[in-house]
Amino acid sequence: MKITEAIALEHATLLRVFDEVELVLPRLKSAGEVGRLAGILEGVLRTHAELEIEFAFVALDHALYHKRHLETLHQDHRELDTRFRQARKASTREGARGLLQGAMRASREHFRHEERDLFPLVERTLGLGVLSALGEAFKKKARKADAKRAKQTKM
Repeated sequence: MKITEAIALEHATLLRVFDEVELVLPRLKSAGEVGRLAGILEGVLRTHAELEIEFAFVALDHALYHKRHLETLHQDHRELDTRFRQARKASTREGARGLLQGAMRASREHFRHEERDLFPLVERTLGLGVLSALGEAFKKKARKADAKRAKQTKM
């Protein structure tokens, strides 16, 4: 599996999680409940972004830098982190809901941008062998990150 396919699969999973969150949001009774959900999503997305950058985009630092994509990518990730953090810290239920919905909407657009604009650049720049090797390494590291998160949750 190529790195771009592995990341796209993770994007699809995250989008399904966002859909489920959208279904439960109206039933949450406090800003704290919404904030806890935002914190969970923030953590999952932080891990996703770290893996994505480590395995797909670091290999393209030079090419992305010249196309001004790299700084835009990092800025997008910082802005998404800020949006989820704001939802987590909101003082009212309605404010927290709106901020969380906005953060998920921005994340969806960010995923579309990566798949539409950056993935083709990654695939053109790296050969199939490199794409496949990075995809396998991404999957292994993602499994380890999931296991670590599960272990921390049990503590």
